[in-house]
Amino acid sequence: MASPARIPNLAGSIMLALLALLPGQRAAAQSREIIGTWRGTASCANRAKDLTCRNESVIYQIDTVGATRGNVMLRAHRIVNHDEQFMYALQFNRRPGSHTWQSDFTQSSFHGRWEYTINGSVMTGTLVEMPSKRLVRRVSVKLSAPVKRGV
Repeated sequence: MASPARIPNLAGSIMLALLALLPGQRAAAQSREIIGTWRGTASCANRAKDLTCRNESVIYQIDTVGATRGNVMLRAHRIVNHDEQFMYALQFNRRPGSHTWQSDFTQSSFHGRWEYTINGSVMTGTLVEMPSKRLVRRVSVKLSAPVKRGV
């Protein structure tokens, strides 16, 4: 039987272990707002400047598979002639204290930043060229299939 002096130490150890879990639980709770399938449009901000840019119907599949802790992975597809075409996968992190997720990337000589803000079941976003912050794309998507939990 444990001595009374050891019981407070055991309780303290359990409390420390539970506190260590909180950041992971907080990150999981924060990522729930973005996880799911989103559908909508991605529009060119300046087609005269970005000659190859096309307005597109898009589908974003967002989950935690392949992402580091606290982040999410966005897999972007576009619809061309009724076919879904994969475009890219990027890892996003949430800006502290906000409903905004962002990802910086480099492709060839282009350095960009995607940024999405969630308001309920609507997510709006932008792609800006870095470091100039020139607007390249605007996105508006709606949550079409949230991930089911507790099944």
